[in-house]
Amino acid sequence: MSGRQCTLRLWNDWFRRELATPVDPSSQARFDEGNEVGELARKRFPGVLVAADHRHSDGALAETARLLADPTVEAVHEAAFEHQGAFVRVDILARRNGAWDVIEVKSVLDVDETHRMDAAYQGWVVAGAGLPVGSISVMALNREYRYQGGDLNLAGLFRIEDITTEAAALVPLIEADLFRFQALLQQTSAPDVAPGRHCASPYECPYLAYCTRHWPAVPDPVDWLPGFGSAKCLPLHAASTHRMVDLPLESLTAQQFQVVACHRDNQPWVSEGLREALRPFAPPIHFLDFETFAPAVPRLIGTGPREIMPVQWSCHTMAVEGQLTHREFLAEGLANPREAFATSLLKALEAEGSICVYSPYEQGVLRRLADSLPHLAPDLRALMTRLVDLLPLIRENLYLPAFQGSYSIKKVLPALVPGFDYSQLQIQDGLQAGIAFAKMLDESDSLARQAIRNDLLTYCGQDTLAMVKIREAMKSF
Repeated sequence: MSGRQCTLRLWNDWFRRELATPVDPSSQARFDEGNEVGELARKRFPGVLVAADHRHSDGALAETARLLADPTVEAVHEAAFEHQGAFVRVDILARRNGAWDVIEVKSVLDVDETHRMDAAYQGWVVAGAGLPVGSISVMALNREYRYQGGDLNLAGLFRIEDITTEAAALVPLIEADLFRFQALLQQTSAPDVAPGRHCASPYECPYLAYCTRHWPAVPDPVDWLPGFGSAKCLPLHAASTHRMVDLPLESLTAQQFQVVACHRDNQPWVSEGLREALRPFAPPIHFLDFETFAPAVPRLIGTGPREIMPVQWSCHTMAVEGQLTHREFLAEGLANPREAFATSLLKALEAEGSICVYSPYEQGVLRRLADSLPHLAPDLRALMTRLVDLLPLIRENLYLPAFQGSYSIKKVLPALVPGFDYSQLQIQDGLQAGIAFAKMLDESDSLARQAIRNDLLTYCGQDTLAMVKIREAMKSF
């Protein structure tokens, strides 16, 4: 799969793995989540785990052969097979009707072509090694499942998508790729592959930083242009176009042109309509932020895999007189938090005043809450009519070079309010908040649990106070 993304990535995996960028906390969290799903999948098909790790392939092959010969073994986890120089470890190998089902486990809701190719390749190796293969499948999470408390219903948590027919059709491609990659790995030098779109698809390559190490550090990289993702920026850098001011102006949108001008002149841009854009805020102004929790394996009663569940809100309210008050909510325990979240929110937001948010995210959460709580739906939908989104207001009326091409509140806040940022907080972004919330659910020590709770409340409160300060700063332009 590495080779299909980039032959240089495969060559590095084989010969220079030490060049990979160390795993960051967000990636590690995804890996940990995948491991949790994998362990549960093994319980769905009880069997025997091949204990030999990836450094002991001969031991894994021997252990697998022994387990396959034992008629009492119904499933083998991490079974090892080798065929024509290809080696795989199969997540689950399940005995059925005299044959074995090859099951690849993914912590996803939707199976895509990358997952199918991965499973098909493993099935090809297993069959080539001489084992009778009954079917090839991808086991994914079932979005229809709802956790009811206690032990998970593993039959309901997972769904199995049979790809046997598709896998057979992929065999010629698998064999051609394998031959090509084996020839590649006989080379004594790395293939010459320039960075490009492939570096970010289907996954960000761990060698990207190394492959781009010679690219110059510039004060206005093309990466900072709004609407320029990796797919656009990487080919530009590879063609030695590193600075946004070097882009042809006719290729830019009006917004991108304005950003380029700001960096070229090192001056802010303020639209003539900024003051008018700030007028829709009607007092009292409620500055509102939500935090949600969407683990692969549901933890809260009544929730499903990766279902977005609102668990926390913060609200700073500015009265007509300029007085600022703060209210907040954070779910506790494993009970479904929707009702408590919604009722406390409705009470805090009263019946009047603008509700200031930063991005459309809160609107989406309110819409889903209204759909799931019919008895509160009219009041929740009424809140949606009062929302004023600060993000497009800034994007359409203000840009500072210190934004560095981003309108994220984490960039905008320190640019507009120097010295006020998130660097001193224990939790600094939404991903960390989700990890902390899960840790709080598991924590048995009351003092440690309260410390995590305080960190979560501080982080969410910082988001709403940030909006207060950003709005005030905008009034000075």
